[in-house]
Parts: sequence; structure tokens; C-alpha cells
Amino acid sequence: GGGGGREARVVHWALPALLVSAGVANRVLNKLALVPLAGDGHFFFLAAFMGVCYVVVYSMLLAWRSRRGLVSPAELSYPLRPFAVIGGLEAASLLTMLSAAARLEGALLPMLSQTFLVWQLALAVLRGKRFSGGQVSGVLLVAGGLALAVAPGATGSLLTADQAPFAALYVLSMLFPALASTQKEALFAEARRRLGRPLDLFVVNSYGSAFQAVFTFLLLPVVMWTQGSGVSQLGKYLWDGLCCFTGSCPKAAAMGAPWIQLSYVAINLFFNVTALRLLQVSNAVTTSLVATMVVPLAIIAFATLPLPYLNPPALTWRFWVGSAILVLGQVLYTLSRERSPQEPPSSKGEGPGGARGGA
Repeated sequence: GGGGGREARVVHWALPALLVSAGVANRVLNKLALVPLAGDGHFFFLAAFMGVCYVVVYSMLLAWRSRRGLVSPAELSYPLRPFAVIGGLEAASLLTMLSAAARLEGALLPMLSQTFLVWQLALAVLRGKRFSGGQVSGVLLVAGGLALAVAPGATGSLLTADQAPFAALYVLSMLFPALASTQKEALFAEARRRLGRPLDLFVVNSYGSAFQAVFTFLLLPVVMWTQGSGVSQLGKYLWDGLCCFTGSCPKAAAMGAPWIQLSYVAINLFFNVTALRLLQVSNAVTTSLVATMVVPLAIIAFATLPLPYLNPPALTWRFWVGSAILVLGQVLYTLSRERSPQEPPSSKGEGPGGARGGA
């Protein structure tokens, strides 16, 4: 009836607009949240806090869906091993991504995150999967646009020689969600064979988030090692990081802690849930196309807005032309990609891959 038509129109226009707005805010707040946490690797507390919030929110949504009969007991009792693999990969992605993002210009981050497509295609080729010419062309455009925009050493480049290793680490961090996407593809296919129906996305998110939180804490010694700290300094590291995260120390408080960090986590959760909702009422291609709009808008936000604690970068024509080529490649890839019913949808994060907390 009329009510159903109005609801459909609201979904058609409101959800994409909300997703784009939340995605841009998510990108900007991610960088702002890392400013007071960059020293001594205190980004770990942001990753840990996000992991706990994911577990709480997704578990509550899963319980609600289960009470409504939208999730079967067989789905809830599905074997945990694939979720453990997914959670471990996403924990590694989040920690490496935050470590690198803290040391890079904000305008670079939306572009570098699109290297997920390159990893995804490379992994699929290794598995013997064939791609259309449009998909391959899209990924090549993404790689070419990124190279044009951020090649270190070129005149006006945002990426200095000192920052190049952190850019490489950020690109490496996109490998982990690409691997997680591969695991999800196998999980969805196996679940369809076992259960005779698609596995509910909130089962994947809830169980995956729980393991992500566990692995985030297990990787703490590795994080400390990369910062030059030994396990004997664990107590001091945790206390200093807690003070930095909560804004108890004057420097962090002057940089907006903890309100910017809490705002980032809230917006990130809102973005992920909105993406899931749009995915449920449309399809993965539509969701990816909408999320693609986040990339140029986030770049414009970093380049033009008077953001606190950040200086707007001077962007050259190479950066803008490279950005346009990259976005064109992402659109071409999304429109050309296979619409197989067994292809895993982007269950969280931004863009086709969507590691949680995408920066």
C-alpha cells in the first residue's frame, strides 16, 4: 500500500545518504582520534575499545534477530573455527592500519584503503577465479590512479620518503581484510551447503567481532615489540595508554580525548550497521557503489575543512587527477564484478572489503 511505498522511498534515498555522510565522518574522525594516540603506540587502546563495542552492539542485534525468529538455532551453533580465522585477520588489519594511519596525511588514507581491491583480485586469481575485462580494468585504474596521486618523491607529493614505509604498512593492512573476505566466501558457500540457506550476516559479525576482540588483546605483545617496549613494561604501557585514551593527561585532553575517540567509535558503529541495513534491502553492488562516494568526499573534507589538530594539505593536480582515476576504477570494478549468490557481501567497514574501523 501507500505506507509500503513511502517506506521504500525512504530506504531508497535516506539509507544511501546516511551511509555516505557517516562514511565521510568516519574517515575524518578516525584520523582525528589517532592524533593524541600516535605517540608510543597507544592506538592499541582505540582498537581494543572498538573491539569490545563491536561485540556488545552486534551481540545485542543478533539476540534481537534471534528472538524474532530471523536466525535459526543451527546458525547460532555453527562451528566457530572459520569465525576465529576471520576475527584474527581483522584484528591484524585494524592494528596495522591504525599504526600506519597515525603517521600519514588524512587525505591519503581513503585512497590507500582502495588497495583492498588489488589484494582481493590477486588472491582470487591465485585461487583460479576468472575475472571480466571490466573488473581487471577497474583494478588497474585503481592502482594507476593511486600511483599518480601519491608517488613519493614527485613534486607536491603528500607522501615523503620518511612516510613511505608507513604507507606500505597501510597497504599491507588491506591484505588482511582481503584474506578475511576470502574466508567469508568459503564460509558462506559451506554454510549454504550445510544449512540450505544463507548464513545471517549478524552471526558472522557477532562471532567474528568476539574473536577480533580476543586476538586484539593477544597481539598486544607484538604491538609493544614494534614500539620498542618489552613485556616487562606492560604495566606502564597499559597505564600510559589508558591515560592517553581517556584524556587524563593534559596533552591528550588538549587534543580532544576522549570525546573525539568516543565519537569516532560511535560513528564507525553507525556506519557499519547502516551498511548492513542497506545491504539487506538492496544488494552488495549498490552498497559498494554508495560507499565509493565516500572516497572523493573524504578527500575533499581533508583538503578543505578547517579540521582541528590537522593542517589542510596542499593538493596538486596529480593528486586530484589520480583520485578521479581511482574512483572511476572502483566504480568500473563494482559494476563489472560477478553477482554470484555465493559471493560474500561487504559485512562491515567501508568499500568492497571493509575492514572494521576503516580509516
